[in-house]
Amino acid sequence: MPPSQVAVDDAYLEYAGDFYSLVIGENNVTSPLEDRTSSLDIPFVERSSIINAYGYGRAAGVAFLTTGANWMGAVGVYGDSLNNADSNFALDESMSISGRFTWAPIFETSPDGVTLLHLGVSARQRYNGDDSLFRYRPRPLNGRGSRWIESGSGAANATESDISYGFEVAGQWNAFGFTAEYITLEGETTTNANVESNGYYVDVNWSLTGESRAYRGNQGSFGPIVPARSMLDGGWGHWDVSARYDYIDLTDIDVGTSRGEQTSYAVALNWVPVDHVRFMLNYAQTDMDRTAVGSTDDEAQVFTLRSQFDF
Repeated sequence: MPPSQVAVDDAYLEYAGDFYSLVIGENNVTSPLEDRTSSLDIPFVERSSIINAYGYGRAAGVAFLTTGANWMGAVGVYGDSLNNADSNFALDESMSISGRFTWAPIFETSPDGVTLLHLGVSARQRYNGDDSLFRYRPRPLNGRGSRWIESGSGAANATESDISYGFEVAGQWNAFGFTAEYITLEGETTTNANVESNGYYVDVNWSLTGESRAYRGNQGSFGPIVPARSMLDGGWGHWDVSARYDYIDLTDIDVGTSRGEQTSYAVALNWVPVDHVRFMLNYAQTDMDRTAVGSTDDEAQVFTLRSQFDF
């Protein structure tokens, strides 16, 4: 988007009852775990290949949520994002129907931290209408470099409808935690070719200074980590290290010479000196293997340093 334009992130109206909410506007309340967690609070600079390649994110729509202290359920009907301009109002825009349910059978807090087991499922069905066709094109992990692996290299190979199912699990035991998600997707192109894909990631993290990741049971997502002793209090702030294995498979399609598999490994070192400020150092190694006859493979090594603050 050109820098002269203004974009929206969360832009919605919500009617909140005691145990339910009705949301109207730009939101992502039915997205899988990693997309539902703010980019300010995920362990890595960028989200996983499956979240980026399968087109999750915020869109304009209507969603209904019902929640409890350790569970949530949501269903929504969405159109296009408010950030995408309509060039012809006579055309139909994309549409999707999605839902998500999460439950934390173990969710306990104590002075030592958080003990947690999070389980979740999600589903989405979408149709492109007269908007751009869907393409699945992950970049090397951490979001840098060319898209070497993709489901199709032209309009005839792109997808006009798809359905996906996601499964998620996360755990926390005081300073130690893990997160994993698996998504499987099936679609159909304009030439009636089938697209099948799946992928997953597994994260493990360790807080060197002992803090637990904040968990929101009524949203099924993680929040920011607040240092136990910030630098303003004479401490070192919060430090943590994380590791990730990331995989996406785009080989099971009927057309396209760029189909293949992408595998990534990443490590991260994060420092939160004071609340609302974070410094992130990431390293990722990505191997991209095309499976079509005569195709070549590629790899990428990416170092990323990010400084962030929020208010």
